[in-house]
Amino acid sequence: MLNRYLANAFIALTVLAPYHLYAAICDFTVPNELAGGNNCSEAPDNTEFALTYDTFSQQARLQADIAVAALKCQITSSVSIAFGNHQCEFRIPELSYQGNYHQSIHGGSNGQANYPYYTEVRNHLRSLSAYVIRRLRDADILDSTVVVETTDMGNADTHGASDVPFLLAGGGSAIRRGVTTTTGGSYNQLDVLHPAAAACGVTLGFGQTIPGVLTT
Repeated sequence: MLNRYLANAFIALTVLAPYHLYAAICDFTVPNELAGGNNCSEAPDNTEFALTYDTFSQQARLQADIAVAALKCQITSSVSIAFGNHQCEFRIPELSYQGNYHQSIHGGSNGQANYPYYTEVRNHLRSLSAYVIRRLRDADILDSTVVVETTDMGNADTHGASDVPFLLAGGGSAIRRGVTTTTGGSYNQLDVLHPAAAACGVTLGFGQTIPGVLTT
């Protein structure tokens, strides 16, 4: 997430690394002074809970709350959240499918068509992205923030890098809303950063414009 009205600063958050989660909470409790002396009331809930796979969704929402608070309080202008780890070796206990995410991708849902296990997990992860967007909206900073959701593969069962799904949200009037653009294999993860940066008034030295994303 890039907030185009804040000073340049960076913070990286991840979901399933207990040390980083603890550090993020502790770092946030130190400084309302880092918000430029503003009275900032966006601090996330500090209720303690176990940092295990069983609290995956709770950790993800807390990371989103920390990220939104950091943006709202002008502690940073750039945030990265990873829902899970790089090998997808996690499960989400509240879902019907109780295997890990990696197995849902490669196991083919026990031969069932359309990968129902993968679809269930992926829809839940997308709901966590939606939670981030709602929190930005509720904090009244969605229009000044560009949200980019991406992944590393299109067809993860074959480790294919084509047809990778991307999502852009926020950005005020700079980004077209409610639009789906089919690009095939012509664009990649670097290219999706191009319109995101352009919505923030920045021109990147790499990537290319994806048609149909920006309003101008």
